[in-house]
Amino acid sequence: MSDLAFTTELTSWRAEIERMLGPFLTGFEDSLGYPPGDNHIREPDLHVVGSPRLRELPPALAAFYQVIGEVVLPDIGNGHFVHAAEDVLDQLREEGAVDVCDGVGAVVFASNGGGVLYAIDSTGAILRSHAASRDSAFEPVATDLADYLHQLLGVVAEFVRTGDPGKL
Repeated sequence: MSDLAFTTELTSWRAEIERMLGPFLTGFEDSLGYPPGDNHIREPDLHVVGSPRLRELPPALAAFYQVIGEVVLPDIGNGHFVHAAEDVLDQLREEGAVDVCDGVGAVVFASNGGGVLYAIDSTGAILRSHAASRDSAFEPVATDLADYLHQLLGVVAEFVRTGDPGKL
């Protein structure tokens, strides 16, 4: 997929998530009895966009951070978070890549509210930890970042529609 096509896809993805969140969050407290948390998709960090540090990340993830700064959805299921680029890069520098399979490294870029981690490997595949630990075993969950984001969109849609947290 070209950079322009991916940028367009990300812009549409963000708009669709935000479209679903609006009415959901408006009725959240009446439905659940407590106010919603801060659910948002942040603009990209201007000091990160175009930064040479982004070259440390797999290309699809670097392209993502050119368009979206962070995804914070604490009220969708038990929560879904795509971490800010600076946090991902700092963790990569401090702790290195996670070993997802026989010495194959991957970059942790997301998590859920239960602490399960999501990582992207050098092929662009997305893997999910079995437990809330970088030392946990990882299993494939999406063929690439676009597939992961498509699945996350589906989780949001299902949760908004039915309250079922789904699985990602």
